[in-house]
Amino acid sequence: MAKLFQEPRNTFFWEDIQTWAIRSQYNELLNRVLTAYANQYSSPLPTFLNKNYCLTISACNGSVIYKDALREANDFSKTKAITEAERNFIEKQDAVGNARLDLQMAEANLVSISSSNKANSRAREIAEQDLKRKEDAVQEAEIALKRARYEGCYDPGPTDYFVKPVFLYERVTSIPADQLPLTLDFSYITNGLTVGALLWLYYYERMGIFKILGALMDDYNYRGKYTISGCRFDDKGIAIAYSNLMDMICTLHRLGISSNLRDRVCTYQRVLGVTIENNLGIESEQNRGFMQAFNKLIDYMLEYYKTKQLAQAIQAQTGNILPRSSVATQTSIRDTMNVLKQQFEPFQYGRNQINTFIGLATVHATICLVNMLKAEIGIPSQYDKPEEFIPAAYDILVAKRPITLNESNRFIVYDNCASYGYRLLTDIETSDLTQLTTIATGSTLDIWLNDVEGLVEGYRNAYSTVPERATAMVQPY
Repeated sequence: MAKLFQEPRNTFFWEDIQTWAIRSQYNELLNRVLTAYANQYSSPLPTFLNKNYCLTISACNGSVIYKDALREANDFSKTKAITEAERNFIEKQDAVGNARLDLQMAEANLVSISSSNKANSRAREIAEQDLKRKEDAVQEAEIALKRARYEGCYDPGPTDYFVKPVFLYERVTSIPADQLPLTLDFSYITNGLTVGALLWLYYYERMGIFKILGALMDDYNYRGKYTISGCRFDDKGIAIAYSNLMDMICTLHRLGISSNLRDRVCTYQRVLGVTIENNLGIESEQNRGFMQAFNKLIDYMLEYYKTKQLAQAIQAQTGNILPRSSVATQTSIRDTMNVLKQQFEPFQYGRNQINTFIGLATVHATICLVNMLKAEIGIPSQYDKPEEFIPAAYDILVAKRPITLNESNRFIVYDNCASYGYRLLTDIETSDLTQLTTIATGSTLDIWLNDVEGLVEGYRNAYSTVPERATAMVQPY
């Protein structure tokens, strides 16, 4: 059976990020996020954690095994050096104990001689000398014990550094299996980036995720308006859930390996041909052909669906007439898909793919962090869904207004744009166009178009309700 969707040869994966210093820091960050996610969400998962909706993160199936293996490998108590050091330490510890016992006996002997009327000065002098020797022996034994100590020298790092998260997207069909061709496989699974992942990131940018993070970092590092603690435990000894994650994100920013505005703007412009307002004076190539081809494809597909609906209505009135699809429209769709696929190439240039991966990681870290510290910034505790606490965080931190309930929910709108756009673009990028035939009845292109109809309509409807223009988004970071 031929496969309609195939992994491009130049697909970029998480482990392709260099250097190890960067990837290991984000391994630790994302493993902490995944641990928090496990406590924050149960089934059904939000769309940004659903592997059928986007390239999302999850824990590697072998992560527990690897972490246990690393703990075992780092168990230095079984090594020869530590075994000898431990034996030497125990010997020196015993020597101190014995020296102190000898000292106690010498002290008792001196007291006994001093209190005896029969004791002469020579006996007392000998007892005092013996006591001095025992005191010196205790001091020497304690010095030897200090030299034999080895605890505290080893600083155990978390094993999360060495265990990578899984980035995963698994395509599911929307039409029944009996309507799929027997000779063509519509399944697709990937751990790598497609241009759709960058479109997903772009819409989360417009949602205001990075502005929310910037406001939180500003307050945590400098302003201090909110009671965001830097301690690891509260006064009762209870761990503060957000404390480590908040500091890790700030540290990555200070180290210069966080997702930053300049990187993202350049990547949006060079790959998608879109931008967001900024005052950085960025000059980069703009791939204007991408959105032109994408919008044209959406128009052709909407025309196709409109014609199909009309044909189905006619069929319902006339009986057994099999509806036919316009070969011209199908050809226009396939040709435009081919043109759009050529517009994906800039994604492979420069640091565009690295910028996308780190941006995706930062989105997840921010959503997780906001959920953890929502009480500190004034979000009601019952707001436990992202479509509730993300708009609230935007109102409080970015718009600087009370929590406002609007007709459209900014999280849902932009998340729909991101999710539908990701799946549609990933289909286009990975599709083998030679497998998509253009005939009037029963073509494989017809079947694929039927399968993605919900994505096209969903994307169009979501984008039509976007609350603000892209140029309205001015980023502090």
